[in-house]
Formats: sequence, C-alpha cells, structure tokens
Amino acid sequence: MKQKLLFVETSALTSKNMSGIGHTLLALLREWHQSETLNTKFKLILLVPYDKRKQVETLGLQFPIKQILIPDTLFRALRRFNLLPFMDIFFGKGYYLFPNYWNWPLLFSKSYTYMYDVSFIVYPEFTDTKNQIFLSRYLKIWAQRSNGIITISNHAKAEIIKYTNMAANKIKVIHNGVNAVPSKAVTNETINAMKKKYGIVGEYILFVGNIEPRKNIARLVAAYRLLAKETRQVYTLVVVGGYGWKNEPIKKSIESAVREGHAVLKIDTFVPDQDIIQLYAGAKVLVHPALYEGFGMTPLEAMSVGTPTIVGNNSSLPEVMSNASLYVDAMSEKDISVKIEKLLRDENLRNKLIKAGKIRVRKFTWRQTVNELGEYMEKG
Repeated sequence: MKQKLLFVETSALTSKNMSGIGHTLLALLREWHQSETLNTKFKLILLVPYDKRKQVETLGLQFPIKQILIPDTLFRALRRFNLLPFMDIFFGKGYYLFPNYWNWPLLFSKSYTYMYDVSFIVYPEFTDTKNQIFLSRYLKIWAQRSNGIITISNHAKAEIIKYTNMAANKIKVIHNGVNAVPSKAVTNETINAMKKKYGIVGEYILFVGNIEPRKNIARLVAAYRLLAKETRQVYTLVVVGGYGWKNEPIKKSIESAVREGHAVLKIDTFVPDQDIIQLYAGAKVLVHPALYEGFGMTPLEAMSVGTPTIVGNNSSLPEVMSNASLYVDAMSEKDISVKIEKLLRDENLRNKLIKAGKIRVRKFTWRQTVNELGEYMEKG
C-alpha cells in the first residue's frame, strides 16, 4: 500500500514559550511515531521555516523535515495578511494538518485544521486585542478552505457551530490525551527536590496555566485571602505559568497579596514539563477556576499523579472532568474559597476524588487521539 503524504505545519513548536497548543502537537507527534499502523499508512513530514529548523530538531522528533525557504518572521507576516500562495505547489500533493486555527491555501490537497475553542469570540475581553481581531477576521475563511475541522470537546464543537454557523458534519471531536507518568518517576524525594528548587516551603495549593484573564487567577488569589487564617498559615498558593496577555491586573493582585503578608508564590522561572509533574504530585490540591476552557488539560494532568482538583463549573470542564473534580462557581471568590477549605479538610472527599480522577484520566490517551485523527483524515 502506497503511503499517503501527511504534511504538518509546526509553528506551534517554535514559539519562545511553547503554549498548550505546542505541547498538544508535540505529544501527538511523539505518539504518532510509536504507531506502526499510522506510519505504514502515512509518511509524516514536518514543514519548518529554514531559520527554525534547528529549534525543531532539538525536540528529537524522528520525522523528515521540509524547509520553508523564507524566514519565519516574513512567513508569519504573509500568513497574517492572508497573502500566501497555494503552498502545496511547493511541497506536493497530500494531506495537510494545521494544529493552530489558521491554515494555508492549497490547490490540490486535503486540509485538516484544529480549532480548539472560540473563546476569543465568546469572551473577547479576555484575549489579546490584535490576536482577537486576527482570529475573528479569518476564522470563516480558514474553515471554508479546510476539508475538516478538528476540535477537542463536544462543548467546543457546539460553540463553534453557534458562533460561526459552521456545518456540524464538518467538525470532528477528538479529545486530547494525557501524558502517562511512570509510577517510579514520582517519589517523596523527587517532590521534595522540586519544592527546594522552586522555593516552596511546606504544603501548597497549586495553579498551573497561562497568566491571562480567562484563567481567573486574580479571583483565585482573592479566594485564597478569604481562607481561614490557620489554613493560610499551613498552605502556600503556588502559581505556575508563563505570562500571556492583559496580565497586569493579575500581577498586581499577586504583588498586593504578597505585600500584605499572604503566602502567594509566583514562580517566575521557566518550569519544564518534568518539573511540573512533580509539582502536581506534591500539591495538596490543584485549583483551576478558569472562566472558559476548550478542554482543560491541567486538571487531568494533576489527576494522573493522584492530586485532587477543583475546577470551574463552566464550558467544557464538566464534560471532560465528569465526577472526578469538585466544581465551583468561577465568578465567586467565596465559593472558590469554601471549596478549597472543604477539599483540604475532608479526607473522604479527597480520597473519593483521587480515586475518580485516576479512573477518569484513563479515558484520555494520546494513542487513542492519534488513531482517531489518522482514521478521520484517511476517511476524508
């Protein structure tokens, strides 16, 4: 059987601070490489601007690379203003996978595009203004020239249909997976070493995610301040994540809490994935009070190492977390605070959520994700 050519656009892997989309693509590619069936059916080729090739090569992905023969900055500009020509004239006929909303004009090839959610339409005030305008302007164009749209939850699919009038049969839901953590990778020694590395003393409550308005961090800090004094004396609120957009009010909320003597620690250095796993495992609870999520990866990652979670009762989170999280009204500082106290104090509830979380996380594997993706493109 002749292999189908599958070209994968890789700009999500070359950002200065890799986003959740970059991590998703990286996990997909690593899992794809392990599949003999998929590699028999498809020859996967990475498309990379020539000046980003070395950066992609450092990731250790064992796929051939075809270079885009103009620099990354110029290529992004042409893409942003919708000035790209039919790109398959240069790379060849095949299947093209675009992992980050936008895609390229193609003349005689099939195109599949990931659209994770439409938060930039639902909550434009939470999005970087330039990015919001860019995404809103071209979303329907990208959808029209794609053979199929892939999204990551049924809620996201419903929102895409609601706000774009896209045909339901053009959208395929393929859940993300969760990286499996070997049981021997997390021990008391590894957790304590990580706490020392990042200056964490004693027990802690954890948040992991981009520092941006949609993640609701300022309200989480306010909820922490409402905890009982004896709780705050025992537990530090640890915030891990790269700075996104519109983050000044969040920074000020953290700085104000620290000035007033509250144990809030924002880790400002880059935290690699292997360290984040240890931080998940060491936390008493992960709190993810986001106002909107297309999927919600960090609570699942915390569940995978036995950490109970609190999440916002909105968007895709109930669909993905099911009965394995404690839910809060993400608009209520008081409710977030009350639920944190409850989960810290109620051992029966903690044990119930830990058990449910370990069961729930088994539903989401990257093997299943890549198999569904390959099957969808093959049938398309």
